Amino acid sequence: MNLKEFIEWHKTIDVYELSPKIADKKSWGFMGMGNLELPDIKDLYDKAEDEVWREERMEYLAIYDDVITKWAEKTWPFLRCVQAKIQIQQPGEGVRPHLDLCGTYLESVVKEIPWMAKRRHSIDEPGVDIYRMVVAMEDHVEGQQFVFGNQEWIWKKGDCVRINALKSLHWTKNNSKVNRPMIKITAIDPRNK
Repeated sequence: MNLKEFIEWHKTIDVYELSPKIADKKSWGFMGMGNLELPDIKDLYDKAEDEVWREERMEYLAIYDDVITKWAEKTWPFLRCVQAKIQIQQPGEGVRPHLDLCGTYLESVVKEIPWMAKRRHSIDEPGVDIYRMVVAMEDHVEGQQFVFGNQEWIWKKGDCVRINALKSLHWTKNNSKVNRPMIKITAIDPRNK
């Protein structure tokens, strides 16, 4: 299938139901990308709002702001179609096991780079090198879980990982008493594929 067909297929599926059936249990979950200096975001927490996807409230708050996107673009200048946001998972919240197939994101890529719609793309043979990265904004606290495949991530402030979003089942849970803020970046690497 091509990327346009993949995007249309993605709109028809229940990601949470399908993901455990198609996840590659042998694939890598995440890889360390180093420890980064975080952007200055002191006034952004007032912008936190519920994140809604397909009419369902996600188990976190989200903050979208150009400060975060510009920081990500400067940090990874080789990436294109950069989207960045802060996700704040509050105590008691969790996201079920799933894959990030990135159909909604890829739709925005095709709007920016229309010729990519014809590129071959599937879960088994991705035609687009999607970077999905997470950056810790605070140190890990006991009770906070971020699990990729069978790898649990224990982080320090500024730690960054690239996740195998298309192949590795992942989930989160915040059983601590404090918020868990992370920066999530999604982009493509045009140098690959």
